[in-house]
Amino acid sequence: MASHAHRVMTASTTTVRQTPIEFYAWLDGQMHFTIDVCADEKNHQHPRYYSEKDNGLLQSWEGETFWCNPPYGLQIGSWLRKARDSCVLDSAMGALLVPARVDTDWWRTFVMQADGAAGRFRSSAYDSTTEVLWFRWERLTIGLYHHDQRLCFDEMKTGAPFPASVIFMGHPRRRPVKPRLDSSLPDNREWKMLVEQWP
Repeated sequence: MASHAHRVMTASTTTVRQTPIEFYAWLDGQMHFTIDVCADEKNHQHPRYYSEKDNGLLQSWEGETFWCNPPYGLQIGSWLRKARDSCVLDSAMGALLVPARVDTDWWRTFVMQADGAAGRFRSSAYDSTTEVLWFRWERLTIGLYHHDQRLCFDEMKTGAPFPASVIFMGHPRRRPVKPRLDSSLPDNREWKMLVEQWP
C-alpha cells in the first residue's frame, strides 16, 4: 500500500505540468536551449518543440541543447533514458525539470547512472556558491540542482506538493556557451548562474 507521503507527492489530475515562464527564462539564459522536446501547443516554452503527436521519445536529439519537463508519471524514466542516451551517443546537452524523488529506480538508474551506461566514473565536485553537485563519467556529465522553493506550476496558487530538481546532462565534449541572465527576471530573488562551473 502506498505511503501517505507518496500519495501526496503523486496526487494530481494530470502528470503534465507547465514550466513557470520565469523559471524557464532563468535556465534558458544559461543553457541557450534549441528545442523543447516534451511539450504541446499550449505549454511549449521554446519556438521549436516536439508535441505529443511528434513524440519526442522517437525523435533525434542529436546535437541539440534540449529543455525537457517530462510528464511526472510512470513514463518519466523513458524521458531520462532518452536524454542520457542522446547525450552519450549523439552529443546532446540539456536540462530536465523533475521531481526530487531520489529513492526511485529511475533516479538511481538514469540520474546516478547505476546501470553503468555512462562509462566509468571519473570525478565529482560540489559548487557551494550555486549548490550544484557535478558528476563526470567517461561519456557523460551530470549536474544536480535541488530548487530551494516549491514551484507553482500552471495556475496553481501555492507551490507543488513535491520539491523539484534540475538535472543538467551533457556529453563531456560539450558545455554551455557563456551564460547570460534575462533582464526581465524579477528583482525579488537571487537568480544564480548555475552552469558557469560546468566541468
